[in-house]
Amino acid sequence: MRGMTILELAVSLAIAAVLLPLIGGVVYMFQAFPARSEADIQAQQDLQLFGQWITQDANRAAAFSSLAEPKYGAFNWTEYAGTGPVSVAATYLHDAATTSLLREVTRDGTLDGSMNAARHVASSDDVTFTFTAATFELIPATGQYQFRPGKVTANLTSTVPKVGKDPAQLTTTVVAELRGQFDRVAATPLPTPTPTPLPTSTP
Repeated sequence: MRGMTILELAVSLAIAAVLLPLIGGVVYMFQAFPARSEADIQAQQDLQLFGQWITQDANRAAAFSSLAEPKYGAFNWTEYAGTGPVSVAATYLHDAATTSLLREVTRDGTLDGSMNAARHVASSDDVTFTFTAATFELIPATGQYQFRPGKVTANLTSTVPKVGKDPAQLTTTVVAELRGQFDRVAATPLPTPTPTPLPTSTP
């Protein structure tokens, strides 16, 4: 029985040295791809849930107040049910212990409930809230002034657990109007001053 020559052994080792890293890379990709896909799905779900809560609160709110860290801000509105009006506030804040964005709801100053509005928020800097106050804008077609409600722009970066050296990181921006302001101020033109005629003197 004939054995392998040194030349054949050297050629075999060279081929193996080329093929093994390629095979290893393919195997790693098949193992890591499902984890990366799951991480991306988790991040997308976080961003979608974040946008839904911001939009829902803004649609009810008549005001928004910016707050100090770890709180970002609070949507405020009044609910009319039962014995009388109830002041409601939905406050967003960062929870470092769970790396989450929390949404806390208070009614007449008493905590009513708390929940995760988004997971995988690594630090407080991963979320920003910006408020633009309500304005009156001139509508050129009518020559009247239209009330524009305040807007809240909220930005969130979701960072799910790392897969190898590749973290899944996605960002979303939500712009929502404070629709509850329509209950207080209706669209109206600004009053136009009426000129007062000068008195005429008779000779």
